[in-house]
Amino acid sequence: MKHQKRANSRIRLLVLAFVGLFAVALVRAAWIQVVDGNAYAAMASKQQRETIEIPAGRGTIFDRTGEPLAIGELATTVYADPRHIVSPRKAAIKAGQTLGIDPDSVFGGLSDRTKRFIYVERKADPAKAKLLQKLGLAGIGFYPEERRTYPQGRVAAQLLGFAGTDNRGLDGLEGSLDKKLAGKPGYEIVVRDPAGQAIDVVTSRKERPGKNVVLTLDHQLQATAEQLLATAVHRWGAKGATAIVMDPRTGSILATLQYMDTRDHRILWLAFALLPAAMVFDVLDGRVARWRQRSTLLGRELDSLADLISFGVAPAVLAFAVGIRGAWDALVLVYFVSCGLSRLARYNVTAAELADASGKVRYFEGTPIPTTLVLVALLALLTWLDRIDQNLPFGVIRFLGGAFHPLVLLFVLSGTAMISKTLRVPKL
Repeated sequence: MKHQKRANSRIRLLVLAFVGLFAVALVRAAWIQVVDGNAYAAMASKQQRETIEIPAGRGTIFDRTGEPLAIGELATTVYADPRHIVSPRKAAIKAGQTLGIDPDSVFGGLSDRTKRFIYVERKADPAKAKLLQKLGLAGIGFYPEERRTYPQGRVAAQLLGFAGTDNRGLDGLEGSLDKKLAGKPGYEIVVRDPAGQAIDVVTSRKERPGKNVVLTLDHQLQATAEQLLATAVHRWGAKGATAIVMDPRTGSILATLQYMDTRDHRILWLAFALLPAAMVFDVLDGRVARWRQRSTLLGRELDSLADLISFGVAPAVLAFAVGIRGAWDALVLVYFVSCGLSRLARYNVTAAELADASGKVRYFEGTPIPTTLVLVALLALLTWLDRIDQNLPFGVIRFLGGAFHPLVLLFVLSGTAMISKTLRVPKL
């Protein structure tokens, strides 16, 4: 009997314990649902739903003939929610291979699970973004955007201004007419599954594109006026000039521009002065190495890299700075730098074969790369005579959509002489 009473009391205590636990759970559940219900509902909605803004297309700016001066091109912005990324390394590699970006540049952001939104690439190529979308990577999202471009290049750039990354006008007509051009963005509220994939659109509002603007400007007259004004400023040594072309019958402005030339070449002269200094240090470097009778492979490679930058890349950059910057000019300058690289690589390989018993190289195959200082001296002389930019000797030739300055042929001659195997220059 005593054992039975003891067992019954234990059962009563156990039942009371379960009743107490159930009462605590019931009170807690009621508290969560009634008192904290709205907060938890908002938290769940925030986790499951997302509002995506759909940017409005920016209006196009046309000239009087209907040619576009500023236009929006379709692009796709790729973004990610790091909390839904299963494998950040895999996602970064796939994005890099598809979009053509550096995977390391996005890996850090994809690995940071404290963030809910990061850009993988802003305004990416739509075709590449579509290929990435087909991979179905969890946590990666896409939305359309517009990339602002200017089909006429730099024509009327002062007047048009520009729009920023978010397609907001920041200067010129893009800024002053921003409210008219910008339009009104739309949005979508989407429901996502635990993997971050959109499964439903709850509500949406369609975007309202911006309005187009037609100017009285004529892009051909504007381009001609810009070219003539720049030539006049350089020819007469003016500090600046202003031109306005107007239709006297209607008062319409057909072209307007202001050209300023500070004629401040101090940075250019500093660059010219540094290259002879590089020649002096190059000579001293060789003399110190022979005096110490010690050299290393790394030292020789670094010396070659310094020579390529000082006597190959630098002259090409200076040529570009003084006005030799057409499309065909750029190809020639790339050839010139490549010749310098080939010249140094061949010298490093064949130096031992060309050396005499004392270890000194008797002659150079092709002209030494420091001879490009002759070209630098010529560019400095042209700068001194104010024969740069539009005043370059021999003018400019335009064909197949690109510009070519005959003066750049000197770089072809110099580059070809550097890689010549038959031309032998005695080494002093």
